[in-house]
Amino acid sequence: VLGALRLADYRGFIACMVLTLLGFWLRAFRWRWLLTTEKPISIGSLYSATMIGFMANNLFPFRLGEFIRAWALGRRENLSKTTVFATVVVERVVDMITLLAIFGLALLLHPIGSETEAGRLTNAGAGVLMAACVGLTVFLVAIERSPRLMAALMDKVTGFLPERARAKASAAIHHFIDGLTLFRDLPRLLWVFALSFTMFAAFAGCLQVSRWALHIDVPWYGGLIMLVI
Repeated sequence: VLGALRLADYRGFIACMVLTLLGFWLRAFRWRWLLTTEKPISIGSLYSATMIGFMANNLFPFRLGEFIRAWALGRRENLSKTTVFATVVVERVVDMITLLAIFGLALLLHPIGSETEAGRLTNAGAGVLMAACVGLTVFLVAIERSPRLMAALMDKVTGFLPERARAKASAAIHHFIDGLTLFRDLPRLLWVFALSFTMFAAFAGCLQVSRWALHIDVPWYGGLIMLVI
């Protein structure tokens, strides 16, 4: 590793840092379009919460940073943290759909056969991602379109709890549904997907520049395939 770093071109690492920060800025900017608030939330608040959350993802297991960044933004902007977390869930669905589209493009550029272990793992991973993506999307749309049914289900699940706890659970599910408004607005949904492809292009560029800095000779779409995997 030290030998590779001694031979590396550090201009590539500078470019990688710039692209990484750009990718996170695009994620924060896209987040603004997922939130429906009376007044626009500043990019500074969104970017700060995004960086706090992804720092936590690097420190804690189970992607706990997703909860932390929702809490950080809700606390700073005095928003319902449950509503903000719902937008994070929607964001992840959009990410999965975008990655599936990129995966399809990657397969057109560089087909991955199933005769190797790497190919089998990649195809199995794509299948799991597809199933998770479809299931989560259907679940969220069903919640957004049938809030009364969800409220009734929540009442049954929390029926054994004290009245105060049931009231909190009911309020939480209503706040969560408030964060799913993206599914009602097709133009906004398409704009969010456009931002998603731009954001992932920045991260794919970051991977490609890293390989250039370390003198690893791969085709121009190498970063794209690495991003998907």
